[in-house]
Amino acid sequence: MVASDELRRALAAAGVGFSEGERLALHTTIGIGGEAPIFLKPTNATEVLAALAILTRFEVPFRILGAGSNLLVDDGPLDFAVVALKPWLEEPAWAADGVVAAAGAFLPGLARAAAERGLGGLEFAIGIPGSVGGALRMNAGAAGSAMETVVEWAEVARVGEREVAVERLRPHFRYRSAGLADQDVVLRVRFRLTRGEPTALLAIQAENIARRRQTQPTAARSAGCMFKNPAGDSAGRLVDACGLKGLRRGAAEVSTLHANYVLNRGGASAAEVRALIAEVKARVRAATGVELEEEVVRWPTRP
Repeated sequence: MVASDELRRALAAAGVGFSEGERLALHTTIGIGGEAPIFLKPTNATEVLAALAILTRFEVPFRILGAGSNLLVDDGPLDFAVVALKPWLEEPAWAADGVVAAAGAFLPGLARAAAERGLGGLEFAIGIPGSVGGALRMNAGAAGSAMETVVEWAEVARVGEREVAVERLRPHFRYRSAGLADQDVVLRVRFRLTRGEPTALLAIQAENIARRRQTQPTAARSAGCMFKNPAGDSAGRLVDACGLKGLRRGAAEVSTLHANYVLNRGGASAAEVRALIAEVKARVRAATGVELEEEVVRWPTRP
């Protein structure tokens, strides 16, 4: 895919910033990813909707990028546009019983700000390195809680063949999913929170961060947990029980601290990570009969 002059002019006229040939390795937590032919940088909901409308009109396939966690992008040139929500500048709208936050907001920052205001419910989210929109879409969770416990509604842009429609809805949550279609783009999320003592809420968050640092490789480059937990079991326990900690393919390695993490030890490619994932799944299947399902989202070079 090559951006046309008409597409460039339309984006410029709408005030949507963009770059070309952007390396997604610079925008993913695992540090892997090929080049996006056009990388859009809307700063508010109006620009997001304008960008989606333009891409739809020009029939340009696209993907939405939040904080770049929970994502493995293939190597090489990509054949679709990327709409990055990370530069979104919209401030959260705080209320006595919660907050409305933009999809591009960084979830840990929102969680800390809520605790400082005496709003509880997001303590679990302090260590989840994702955007609000990405966390909603994946029903991200930790410390025994998840997005479904605090989300009241989401404002979503539903991208059709000819138009973009905005709808406010209650997500259909299930394990690691909010039931959204691939082309649904989260714009804002309303969190219903409860009153609490800021000092106590911040202390809980500090405990969650400390526990996470002790048990997970937070300082290493990864995409987060690689596999979903099977019903009644733990993916990390299964991988560990098969003796796969430290297994490597090139510069991709199964963490020796937490076996459900695949690390980029420096210069790893998506192909190496995929090969390591395939071997882990095969060995766990052979030893236990369990078919591990990937939690990390994959972006192939073609849509």
